[in-house]
Formats: sequence, C-alpha cells, structure tokens
Amino acid sequence: MNESRYWTSRPSVVVMEIAPHQADQVRNFALELGFVDVGVHPDLSGRPRVLVAKRE
Repeated sequence: MNESRYWTSRPSVVVMEIAPHQADQVRNFALELGFVDVGVHPDLSGRPRVLVAKRE
C-alpha cells in the first residue's frame, strides 16, 4: 500500500484483496497515507475482503 503512492498517477484507484482481520488496520493506514474515499467491501460470504482507496 505504501509504495502504491510512487507507482500510481493522480487520480487513481487502488483495489486490493485483504485478510478480513486486517480490514480496520488497512483502512486506517490508507487514510494516513492520504487516500480518500477509502472503503472495505465484503466478499461473497460477507467477510470484509476488498479495499478500495482513491488517490486524487
């Protein structure tokens, strides 16, 4: 996540699969890095699995 700031242009969106137990930590980390519209979306079984973060 941290390195994505260097290999993406602006604007961009980062989408990544995460472990459900990491959802809150990864969401907060993305916000600290300056991403906006950060959300964690559930997989088909309802577990938080996909992080979507926008970079403006």
